[in-house]
Amino acid sequence: NEDGTWGLETTIDLDDSDEIVDISIAANRLVIAQEDSGLTVHRRNTSGSWSEESMDNLSSSNKTFLSVDNIEVDSGDDLIVCINDDGVRGFQTMNYEWNGFAFRWELSDTFMLSSGSPSTWGQNVEMGSGRAVVSAEGSTAPPTFDGSCFIYSEVIPGNWSYQAAIDPPTGVTEAEFGSSISLDGDRLAVGAPGVNLGFVTDSTVSIFEPGMFGIWTAQDVIIG
Repeated sequence: NEDGTWGLETTIDLDDSDEIVDISIAANRLVIAQEDSGLTVHRRNTSGSWSEESMDNLSSSNKTFLSVDNIEVDSGDDLIVCINDDGVRGFQTMNYEWNGFAFRWELSDTFMLSSGSPSTWGQNVEMGSGRAVVSAEGSTAPPTFDGSCFIYSEVIPGNWSYQAAIDPPTGVTEAEFGSSISLDGDRLAVGAPGVNLGFVTDSTVSIFEPGMFGIWTAQDVIIG
């Protein structure tokens, strides 16, 4: 409201028995991921009401899935979806583009996993300014491996290219690196809870920025 208070604008009816996994809002769009129903995209009308938009079924093009895990919509016409596709190949991350002529969201690209990406690739996703970041959880059980973040850029509308991988800086909890991420232009914050191999350590947030040749380097580490 104009006085700075918040009031209930409207309510969107969903399946009460279906758990909400993730939500993302940008501009006049709200995307809701539910455990069994998959995705629904809603657009805010000038009257303040919300109407559902059409989109390609997630099960098309052999994208059968167990659950939607993370979603991110930007202020333009991009929607990124991380799914656990069949319980065998692990996570897949896909981009949907809004087709203003057909009035529907259409699958435009599937992000390619970079070399060595673990099966948990797609734990979190952030998007902005033609750039997307996908994180992957590490493992504390043998064989152990570090968590990582992977940078992608939109080379042409609806098509994304892998750019770089970001590994935890020295002294940062390796396995949980990437458990939370936030992207703001050319600055990326990556969180790591303070648990590593069963030992409690400091929780950290690592700040990265891109340098020459697209290499991202740690600028600072904030200790919790």
